[in-house]
Amino acid sequence: MGAIAACARPRDLPHRVEAAIQQDFPDALLLRRDDGVHALLPGPVTEAALRLADRLPAFALAPLELDPERLGAALREAALAAAAVEAGATTAADALGGSFRLLVRLASEQPGELRRFAASTVGPLEDAAVVETLEAYFAHDCNMNATATAIYAHRHTVAYRLERVHELTGLSPFSQADRERLGLGLKARALL
Repeated sequence: MGAIAACARPRDLPHRVEAAIQQDFPDALLLRRDDGVHALLPGPVTEAALRLADRLPAFALAPLELDPERLGAALREAALAAAAVEAGATTAADALGGSFRLLVRLASEQPGELRRFAASTVGPLEDAAVVETLEAYFAHDCNMNATATAIYAHRHTVAYRLERVHELTGLSPFSQADRERLGLGLKARALL
C-alpha cells in the first residue's frame, strides 16, 4: 500500500498538529523533532491528506512511497517542502507535484546540483527589488501592468527591472525558454 511522508513546521503547539494528524490518520506514525512534526501516513495520497495540508500551518506531503528503504528520503523531502511552504514559496498542493516536486527531490538527493542551478540562473540577482519584481511578473502571468499594480511601481520601473534581470543573468524574462529557467531558478533559490 505504501506510505506518504508528511512534515509540519508549527511555530508553537506541536501537540495540536500531532492530534490533528492522528484524528484523520489513526494509523500514522509520528515523530516530533526540533524542525517539526514528521509523519508517515498510510498511502495512497487521498483527499483527506490534502485537506489536512490545507488545515495545518507549514505542512507538506511527499508523493506516495512504495519502497520502505526510501521512507527516510521521503521524510527529508517532506521536510524540505514544508520549509518552502512555511517561507511562502509554494503551497502544499503545488509542492506535491509539478516542477517543485522535481526540485524538492533534487534538493534532497543532490543539494550541490540544486545550488549550482540556482547560481547559474538567478544567482546574480542580489537586488531584492529586482527579485520581487521578477516574482510578481511570473505570479501575474507576465503582465507588466498587473505586476506594476501588485508591487506599487510604475510600468516603466517594472520594465527597467526586468531588463536588469536580463543584463545580470543573460536570461530574458520576455523569452519563453528563459522564463522557464528563471522560474525554476527562483524555486530552487526558495528551497535553498
